[in-house]
Amino acid sequence: MKARNNNTGEVVTNFGFSKEFGTVSYIDSKGVLTFNTPNSCEWTIIDEEEMNFDWQSFRAEAAKDFVEIICNHKYNVKEEWYPIICKEAIALADELIKQLKEKEEK
Repeated sequence: MKARNNNTGEVVTNFGFSKEFGTVSYIDSKGVLTFNTPNSCEWTIIDEEEMNFDWQSFRAEAAKDFVEIICNHKYNVKEEWYPIICKEAIALADELIKQLKEKEEK
């Protein structure tokens, strides 16, 4: 099981916890096995699928969708506007990803 330390942002592996003793154990980013008593809400369990999410593919699809939306809402899109529209669509996709990741971390 993987977990994220909400204070440092570090992702650790082999995360385990003991309800009986109120302790956690994990292997940190340096490969060191660590035991400690966590503060409340210090750790977030991470789903393995979340760790493997392909943000680059998501970015490309979102940018493509934004280009389509922008072009459908403008009449007579001129060819010289294409680079500007593409840059704006990529910026929108990047901002969307940023917002999604921030919401995910909370």
